[in-house]
Amino acid sequence: MGLKDILKPIRDRLDDLMPTPTPDRREWQHRQQREALKGFAYFESFEELHAWSTEDVDPLQVSNTLLISRAPLSKYGKATITLIHDYAGNYKDYESCQGFDVSEENYCCEYLQYVDAFVYFSHKLVCVPPPTWTNTLHRNGVKSLGTFIIEPGSCHVEKILQSESVLADDGRLMTRYPVASQLAKIARAYGFDGWLMNIEKTIPSQYWSADKMCNFLNQLRSDMPAGHSVMWYDALTVENEVIYQNSMTMKNLPFFEASNSILTNYHWDPVKVRDAHVLSKSRELDWHNVNFGVDVWAQTKRPEKNKRITWPEEHGGGTRTSLAVKELARSGCSVGIFGPAMAYQHFGQYGKAVDETMWFGVPLPEDLRCDCGEKAQAFHPENIFNGIAKFAKSYTAGSAGFLYTNFERAFEVRGEKSGLRAHVGAQSVLPNIQSESIHQDVLLRGEVRDGRFLITTLSRGEDFWNIQSSKPIASIQLFKIDMTFTQPIRIRIKYSAKLSPNLGTIKFFLTQHGRAQYIEGQVHMESGSCVFEAIVVGDKLAEDPRRKNPRSGDLGVYLFSGQENFSRQTARVPIVEIHEISMQPADSPNNKYSIRNIQVAKAGIDDLAHRRLTWDFQEQISKFRDCAAEKPRLADGSLDQRPWSDTTGPFSYFKISVDGEEIGRAYALQFILPEHLAGRLEDDKVIQVKVIGVTFWGDEFSSEVTEIPNLAAEWEMVDRMIVM
Repeated sequence: MGLKDILKPIRDRLDDLMPTPTPDRREWQHRQQREALKGFAYFESFEELHAWSTEDVDPLQVSNTLLISRAPLSKYGKATITLIHDYAGNYKDYESCQGFDVSEENYCCEYLQYVDAFVYFSHKLVCVPPPTWTNTLHRNGVKSLGTFIIEPGSCHVEKILQSESVLADDGRLMTRYPVASQLAKIARAYGFDGWLMNIEKTIPSQYWSADKMCNFLNQLRSDMPAGHSVMWYDALTVENEVIYQNSMTMKNLPFFEASNSILTNYHWDPVKVRDAHVLSKSRELDWHNVNFGVDVWAQTKRPEKNKRITWPEEHGGGTRTSLAVKELARSGCSVGIFGPAMAYQHFGQYGKAVDETMWFGVPLPEDLRCDCGEKAQAFHPENIFNGIAKFAKSYTAGSAGFLYTNFERAFEVRGEKSGLRAHVGAQSVLPNIQSESIHQDVLLRGEVRDGRFLITTLSRGEDFWNIQSSKPIASIQLFKIDMTFTQPIRIRIKYSAKLSPNLGTIKFFLTQHGRAQYIEGQVHMESGSCVFEAIVVGDKLAEDPRRKNPRSGDLGVYLFSGQENFSRQTARVPIVEIHEISMQPADSPNNKYSIRNIQVAKAGIDDLAHRRLTWDFQEQISKFRDCAAEKPRLADGSLDQRPWSDTTGPFSYFKISVDGEEIGRAYALQFILPEHLAGRLEDDKVIQVKVIGVTFWGDEFSSEVTEIPNLAAEWEMVDRMIVM
């Protein structure tokens, strides 16, 4: 221990005794209201945290998508991955709830089938994940966690352990921690799944007690819904010292036991991992809840005194993050990867390519450049074919009774000269692509492009498709699924055929118990696209008493050769473009919904004044009768297995159209009008508004066109609809 470590408690104590400026309440309230218009919520002081109530929640800040329950595909020999996302402090405009125009793509994590949990990290005291992230994470079955962080410069840190006595229902006095109560309420109110507790400053000794900290963590866990998480970060020890253990030891074990899990610091080695495993077994703890940290940023050029170290010490992290994941997978524990957006933040225009290298081990761009100097590739060595995905536990797409995807990415092309439209919350369930060549000369390749999944062929031989066969010549797996077939499942696939029938045809297939079967169904045309529909039931293997729950493993496409051959000059040929896939129980209710009461309301004051569209929805019983919408029930009385939102009911999102042009989408029952449209209302002009609700399973329900005049005389009537 050096002099710096010895003096640290003294410095911390002086920080606590020094007077700190009292934050201007009006200033931070204004900041909170400004950020709420983007869907952001965070708290920079304990005063802000204690002043918050559920009445302060803006509907734009709330996730409307509940967490999908999915199944792990690989339980042994693979590591469970948690991502700790710190992108230059986060809360970027491209993460805004109504989308944002950008010139280039940013981090959005398109490999969520390999991720168990995602921590949104920022250097705010209380960091709430934006609803855009939580919606996409939940849609893909990934937990969304916020961050509570105390750093060396934090003030009034003793408040975390301040408690009060309250009278329980049974007459007993209970000790309650107000900070824990607020954190639990915040997670419920904004719709995310728990907290990373990152405390990197000692607590004033007169307030400190390790038992109190454990009681605080226990209360936080119990106050949140079942299944929510509390993850303790390895910094503060039971002795009230910030000494990183880089492992699980007796100095942080009580905090792990009081939480769901622990995230260790990043400078571990295999010996520390083995020691932690021994300790875990001796205490009969769940070893999978121990997450060893890996710092992606360790693989950057820094002065020696500020060097960040992760395993392996030589060029660990970055493009070789997978080496640490591989090592930890052998041990059976979990991995917390810190800073996965480093690929975009450090490499700029090469971000997407470097991200793919990290996850899949593909070669880096030959002209790679970064801040590390001219020898970027030497400083960031490749790990060919050994990316994170190879050693990470993977998960199925969708749940045991539901899958829907429209292949939408977080960045939409707005035309050749219009750049990109970012909407992190729009990202759909994306394929886990695996291609198989049944005939050695033909491969299929798939890529997500502009909200479509395009499958093309690639020849590996001199002659292309000089093949005549009644059997498939190639296949591509779209999704790994874990769908129960004890009841019929309706499959609907919308696609556009790109290949002449004379050259080749496709068939969709499912595997059950490892055996592929063609899906027999009907095809009809809809808006210029083919729609394939089928109802699938369990195969004869379901009659085997050892297989009480027949399940499907793969959904994919077979390619069959036609009567003609391709010319030798053809290198890549489009086969099919898939627009959307829906799988749901065949007896799912076909309820109808109406969107109504479209109005405009004024919200905010001064420089934050704006106008919002608002609407509501009901279930349509008949052409002339509506009623309140509730989650549907099946004929046997059980609840519908498809997703349902506490705020938007059956609707995943709403498309907003003004004067015949789609201007955006909403994940709440409100939408902020752009300034130019609000200005038209001020000028006594009329706008024509239509709201189209898109259900979680892809059905669309449109409102009637509503003419919105200048409602200045009626503001007092509608002001009460929105509380800012």
